[in-house]
Amino acid sequence: QKLFDTAANLVSTGATDVGYSHSDLSDLAEPVRVTQEIDADGFAVPQGDMMIVHLPPFPFSFASMGVSPSLAERRYPFEFPCEFTSDLEINLRLPEGYSVVQIPEDIALTTPEAVLELTCEFHEEQHVVVWTQSVTVNERSIAVDDYAGFKENYDNLASPKNQLLLLKKI
Repeated sequence: QKLFDTAANLVSTGATDVGYSHSDLSDLAEPVRVTQEIDADGFAVPQGDMMIVHLPPFPFSFASMGVSPSLAERRYPFEFPCEFTSDLEINLRLPEGYSVVQIPEDIALTTPEAVLELTCEFHEEQHVVVWTQSVTVNERSIAVDDYAGFKENYDNLASPKNQLLLLKKI
């Protein structure tokens, strides 16, 4: 419970854990799946008739990549610690009286080494935005010749414009 309370607090000050579930953590042959619902009133602060909502980072360190391509160029291959898939889905319930003005554009990149995907959909009838990011690393090593293209696409996926929503008061 303490882990999930801490995760909620990483999303926003005063945020609380509403509930969580996880897969069987004793079965090492199965992927770890974690679902958590967080109540974060005041997560985004209105400014005039607009509201900028920055999507929270994934609050569980065990699911982070651990490394990211930060150098402009490399002389040696870029190495991930392992092959993996990391999926993150955030469902944001919009505050009453607001509608979506801008959401991130979809991104899809497939290379032999990795698959990077980002989608963002506004479900007007439920007043919910669903933001989904998936990173699959098929090869632990990104060759020097492939690194520049991989980094460009990774940076696009992680760009601030793809990590926020713009809302307007209706």
